[in-house]
Amino acid sequence: MGESRSKTSWLRLAARHGLMLTALFGVVHAATAQEEKGATTEASEPKSPQAETVRKHLTSYVDAYNAKDVDKLMEHWHDDGVHTDADGGKTVGKEALAARLKTLFKAQGDAKLDLMVTSVSAPVADVLISDGIAMVSVNGRPHMEGHFSAVWAKGTDGTWKLASVRELPGSGSDSETPNEVGALAWMVGNWSGEDGKMTARLWCHWSINGHFLIRRFSMYYDGQKVMEGLELIGWDAAEEEIHSWSFDSEGGVTQGVWKNRDDAWHVNAHASLASGDKASAIHVYKAIDDNSFEWSSISREVDGQLLPDIGPMTVVRDASGQ
Repeated sequence: MGESRSKTSWLRLAARHGLMLTALFGVVHAATAQEEKGATTEASEPKSPQAETVRKHLTSYVDAYNAKDVDKLMEHWHDDGVHTDADGGKTVGKEALAARLKTLFKAQGDAKLDLMVTSVSAPVADVLISDGIAMVSVNGRPHMEGHFSAVWAKGTDGTWKLASVRELPGSGSDSETPNEVGALAWMVGNWSGEDGKMTARLWCHWSINGHFLIRRFSMYYDGQKVMEGLELIGWDAAEEEIHSWSFDSEGGVTQGVWKNRDDAWHVNAHASLASGDKASAIHVYKAIDDNSFEWSSISREVDGQLLPDIGPMTVVRDASGQ
């Protein structure tokens, strides 16, 4: 969407597509349908069988961890599995691993784990290596974040088990969120939403030391990627408010101020479009449960012209990690 697009074109597109899922991720300009872009777009990446296998097992692992089910966790490990922490300390074998987890759960209280897979490779037959980011929150606030590398081996019975998990040195943090951004901890994880042929995916995790939430998003139209972007959500100490800054692949820049009212988060967002026009909206996020939230967008304008409200629509946690 270059500067050659007229204001009329922007308003027409905004009215048609309603700032739909783009606004969901903090960007308030209009999302253009594939047939109106008139340009080649990147196709969505295929889902490899190896990646699906890893995500399936990691989802089960996270569920067992959050339920503090040590026996279920041990089902994912080889008998001689090895965990190596960031300082090089090793825990070897199921018995030692189970004891370590029991001690960890007792010390951390209401600890919750979330994992984000960043890559999966198959160096040799019956072996998979997955890299990713592990995030642990305690009592709803971020406690630890770090990168990990896991080696999966396929047994003679055809099941995949963890042979090794290694925390990468220098990648972790162990601290409480230093400000009110911790109230948005429920947003951490992978999410997806759909509206007709439009699909959006969102990946959210804490920055090191928990000062910012980092959200990456991609939008697809009829299976083809049409937009991606990055958003940072953090505490503005001078204004004593939660602020967000979004940057999308079309050249749009959005700033937002987050306020909690009536058990929902209201984001007063203002954007500068690549065309030079200005846009604004108020996005409303309301948690339904641990795995879904309701989103709507109201008071929407593009260059001073009012647009219809959107929503509410439901966005769900995407356990696949795609």
